[in-house]
Amino acid sequence: MKQVSSLRFLLFVALLLLLSVAFARSVVEKK
Repeated sequence: MKQVSSLRFLLFVALLLLLSVAFARSVVEKK
């Protein structure tokens, strides 16, 4: 169970990183 929870946590962190990168790119493009 612990491995599954850790895997979900890693997926959640990866999703946040992708969203942050996409947001940063959109901001840079606007400038």
